[in-house]
Amino acid sequence: LASYPSLRLVTATRRPLAELISSEESVTSDFWNIFDMTPVRVGMIDEGDRAIILEKLSGVTFKSGAKSELENWSAGYPPLYLALLNKIMENGATGEIDNQVVNDAAGAAIDRVSSILHYLWNDCSETAKNLYRHLVENNEIAATGVGISERTQLTEIGCIKVSGGRISKGCRFLEQH
Repeated sequence: LASYPSLRLVTATRRPLAELISSEESVTSDFWNIFDMTPVRVGMIDEGDRAIILEKLSGVTFKSGAKSELENWSAGYPPLYLALLNKIMENGATGEIDNQVVNDAAGAAIDRVSSILHYLWNDCSETAKNLYRHLVENNEIAATGVGISERTQLTEIGCIKVSGGRISKGCRFLEQH
């Protein structure tokens, strides 16, 4: 299938494709060097994305506090955000959703998202993990003196928020994990 020009292959990965197909044995693969090396990056769900997603859910509206709790639990990381919304809907939510409904669904969804959290956590360097552990203990720390690499790793997966020279926790799911 890789050799047909009429087909387009799409992959999803957190690692650069060059890392995934980097061994000498891969040179003989039909997939060798066929991927665009300028990938489309899918980032965190932003305010515009949230509005579109929540609009698509029929029969429910989210109060301001519920929207904040969705963000607090998932950090806007798409698999976590959508898993939490799915759990809310599976629980039979209707009408106006408040923060308690979101918190209850998050507690029930922790097992569902644990494999995602496991992979996110294992992708972090030991120094980034140590930074996050320190942050969990202290709630907020100064951004000065924090390595750029560690900060970038944790920001990309929504674990932390950087604002005004301060770093704070960003994902309650990961904190629970």
